[in-house]
Amino acid sequence: MSGVKNMWGELPKSEELPDLPIKVLKEQGSLLTEATDGTLIGEVAVLNGDSSKFRAALRIKAPSLNNYIFSILQIEYPLMIYPVEIVDQTVNRRSTCKNLEEYEERLETILSSDKVKSVITALLAQISANSSLEEAYESIGR
Repeated sequence: MSGVKNMWGELPKSEELPDLPIKVLKEQGSLLTEATDGTLIGEVAVLNGDSSKFRAALRIKAPSLNNYIFSILQIEYPLMIYPVEIVDQTVNRRSTCKNLEEYEERLETILSSDKVKSVITALLAQISANSSLEEAYESIGR
């Protein structure tokens, strides 16, 4: 291939690539997983989209509750990345973000909302109650 002329020009290097909306979701999912020592998993699922859009969902998964899943939000964005459509599934509200800053602000509003905090609290309480029951059954030999 040494005799073939490269007509692509200089292509971007990985460190020059923009932060995709799905990457930001994955980072936030990982933070939830770390903050709860894996009791809750911040899971990002890639959804089927049409040929012009990418879609993903951020969900909370509770492995010890038979993999119970609570869907927080879905995003949809074009190949050129922005605008990003966010559907806050906790209150069934759709919004549009024109750039990374707006997207991160909207995500923070959703993830730090009272509704999401209540869901996390309820899941952790359910897990704790189930753990206590399991320990009680083990102590009586069941």
